[in-house]
Amino acid sequence: MDTCEVMREAYSREWNNFVKTGDCNAEIIRPQILESWKRSRSNDLNPFNRNEKAFIEDPKKLEEILYANNFLVALAKPYMQILAEVVDETGFIGFLASKEGYILHTVGDPALLKSAENGFVRVGEIRTEKVAGTTAVALCLTTLQPVQIFSAEHYNSFYHDWTCSAAPICDEHGDLIAVLNLSGNYRLIHKHTLGIVISLCKAIEHAIRLKLTNTYLNNCIDSSEYGMAILDNKNIVKHLNKHLLHYSTKLKGDLDKPVGDILISDPPVSRLLENDNRFFEKSITVRNQDRLTTLLINTQSVYDEENKIVGKLVVTREKKEVHRLVHRMVGAYATFTFDNILGNSEKLLHVIELAKNVSKTAARVLIQGESGTGKELFAQAIHNASNLKDGPFIGINCSAIPSELMESEFFGYDEGAFSGAKKGGMPGKFELAEGGTIFLDEIDCMPQEMQIKLLRVLEENKITRVGGNVVLPVNVRIIAASGKNLGELVKQGRIRLDLYYRINTIVLDIPPLRERKTDIPLLVDHIANTVGHKLGLQKKRLSEGFIADLMSYDWPGNIRELGNVIERAIIVSGEADTLTKNHLDTIHFQLGTDAAPPVVCSETSMTEIRTLKEVERDAIMFALKQTNNSHVEAARLLGIHRNTLYNKLKEYS
Repeated sequence: MDTCEVMREAYSREWNNFVKTGDCNAEIIRPQILESWKRSRSNDLNPFNRNEKAFIEDPKKLEEILYANNFLVALAKPYMQILAEVVDETGFIGFLASKEGYILHTVGDPALLKSAENGFVRVGEIRTEKVAGTTAVALCLTTLQPVQIFSAEHYNSFYHDWTCSAAPICDEHGDLIAVLNLSGNYRLIHKHTLGIVISLCKAIEHAIRLKLTNTYLNNCIDSSEYGMAILDNKNIVKHLNKHLLHYSTKLKGDLDKPVGDILISDPPVSRLLENDNRFFEKSITVRNQDRLTTLLINTQSVYDEENKIVGKLVVTREKKEVHRLVHRMVGAYATFTFDNILGNSEKLLHVIELAKNVSKTAARVLIQGESGTGKELFAQAIHNASNLKDGPFIGINCSAIPSELMESEFFGYDEGAFSGAKKGGMPGKFELAEGGTIFLDEIDCMPQEMQIKLLRVLEENKITRVGGNVVLPVNVRIIAASGKNLGELVKQGRIRLDLYYRINTIVLDIPPLRERKTDIPLLVDHIANTVGHKLGLQKKRLSEGFIADLMSYDWPGNIRELGNVIERAIIVSGEADTLTKNHLDTIHFQLGTDAAPPVVCSETSMTEIRTLKEVERDAIMFALKQTNNSHVEAARLLGIHRNTLYNKLKEYS
């Protein structure tokens, strides 16, 4: 009798003793086997018949179990196929069991598998100790250790003709995922069998960890707000995240194509990659759901451990999103809303109501009003009430930009467009305002040649940088403003008629302060509180005489002038807790008490009449003298914008 049969006989004798008495020779039966026998006996398992609950009869439940373990089975199948090839024609069969003990997948000789299905090896079989008694899978599930069981070591006699080798498959934390088992005739027992099973389990564990890591990394890439593409060293797309897939021509699974076939752009990405393996902030235009979108694209070469290029990482982001971030950082956004526009006069309320209505549309707006009436305040309020409120708000004073620089300021320029152009070029105000509002103040100062170029933008919603040849789509709302009557300027030939009709879909005429004097008390109270808080002073009371004098003045500088007068009065009042008419010594022309009084036109003084330009020039000279040549303070004293003051200084040399 060979060794195998001797072992089988000894184990069978002890098994019979245990089944009859509950005891056996502990020197023959291994401790872990004996403990499992005891647990099986305490569970009232029949050692001679298979448990009726050893198989999942409900097809729906079985389908749910297989679906829940689909990821595991898919990863393990290639390795189990290797196992099948190794044990081909050896009389062994292998199977994969879940951590709950359900058989999920089987491999081996087809004839043997068919025979085993009628016995103990089939998908849906339950191999836990409570159901099947002592088996290699059951012990592995309990101890999380590799184990080999021979013949009568099985608690159920139904398995005594078999030897089984099982090993656990665990995750990186040591938690059980599944069990791999290899079973054959007891005469074929060999230590190498368990070694094969352990090796395959380690390979499956590695594959699972690699798959989970790749899935996690892909999810991280997909979760990015940037578009990302991973290319090999031949610019073939190997991975495309969800964000960039939005702009591609392919489905997610349809990759392994040249990047130029998947991401169609102008200029082509493939052409950019031919010229440089690494670049930053290049602009490309792609079509997204029948809409052209400008992306900023960056590429970075990927190197292996030998410092050889093995691929490239392409990162994109919509240009307007980058610009929005920049605007939030540098403050290119609107701060005022309609709540900041104070007044109850009928004229003002009519304009506010019209502005609120137009803010809900995409209509272009022309705001007309004298200097200091709050044209930009209305423009910002319209922006903040529109669906573009999350976009940038960029204000441009057309009178402050030299005509020769206006085109590059508005539309930007490409690298090398002119001498001194920055490397990489520079976006213009229209690009920076993408997805928001651009406010063109003093549009009447725009030269004719620039009016023609602006007209094209209004008609086509596209721009081209100076020195560039790429047409960039822009989604920008335009609000124009002027302190002059543009209709009159059209008659004079200073404003193009076609441009005039393009920008004045809705005209808002802001009433000057002299036409809404009933709002002065409300404005004065608000300005006094704001200025007092800014200067760190307690709130001052306003005397009736103070308000009366303010109401009697016509305010040619409007609210801006009123604000300057209130601030000066608060400073002049010193420690006084009440502002009186005595603190308004500078109200007339804001030129101080030493200023020459205005000339009164009468029949007896016609020879003393001075021209308006002479009066304006003298007022500027006096303001500069009073402020020690501070242009900012002089402009505030005169109630005009400092850019207007600069223009006047040039005019009067």
